Amino acid sequence: MNNFYQTFMLAAAGMILFAINGCDKTDLIAPTIALAANGALAPDEAEALAGSALNITIDLADDEELGSLRIDLHSGAGHEHEEEEDGEFALFSGSEDFGALETVNLSNGTQQLVSRDFDIPGNVRGHWHLIVDATDAAGNEAETAYMEIHIENDSIPLFEMPFTAEPVWAAGTTVNLAGSLTDADGLASAVARLLDDGGELLAEVAIPLTPGDVAVDLASVSFDLPASAGEVEVVLEATDLLGFNCLTGFHADVE
Repeated sequence: MNNFYQTFMLAAAGMILFAINGCDKTDLIAPTIALAANGALAPDEAEALAGSALNITIDLADDEELGSLRIDLHSGAGHEHEEEEDGEFALFSGSEDFGALETVNLSNGTQQLVSRDFDIPGNVRGHWHLIVDATDAAGNEAETAYMEIHIENDSIPLFEMPFTAEPVWAAGTTVNLAGSLTDADGLASAVARLLDDGGELLAEVAIPLTPGDVAVDLASVSFDLPASAGEVEVVLEATDLLGFNCLTGFHADVE
């Protein structure tokens, strides 16, 4: 019995030693991401031009072996990420057509450089979010890399609003918009729409202009707000005499 007990204890000690050694060999170190876009380094904002390319480079490193990479480029319309300041006002991006969502299985190794070129359509303006995540072969997750991409566009009509934060409007009242609409080639038409938080159209108002106008004041556009509290979305659309179109807008709280 003593021999059996001694054998059992030796086996148990061996298993414990194996477990300890196994833990010593477990990969607990997450990979790292160095993200750049058009020459800017995350987390700084990158600048881009409509009709050109957005160049992204992702430098990945791990102490043992890289695993996979996820690239998410999407419109900044109507949402925020942790890196952004709450309540900061920004018009919706000018188009939902531009973006990417890609998962890449990384080759075996401890370092890899991934580059992508994304062609920016000619009808895009505004802010996009670029988010990159990576894991190593052991499943450790890198700290997310985030950038905001600011796309300039001098061809499409331009809406400008004076707000510094998302507006808060009183339920059951009439509100007038503020700001301006401009286009050096002359405006052909423009419209403002009010949607509820479910996307249902509440009102549509033509923005008064004479075809060929290069600047329009938006103060004459008004909406009757619903009596129920909630959030609304103002969608602004304009087309110039050359056929270039801009679709943009913003959120507002209704209390």
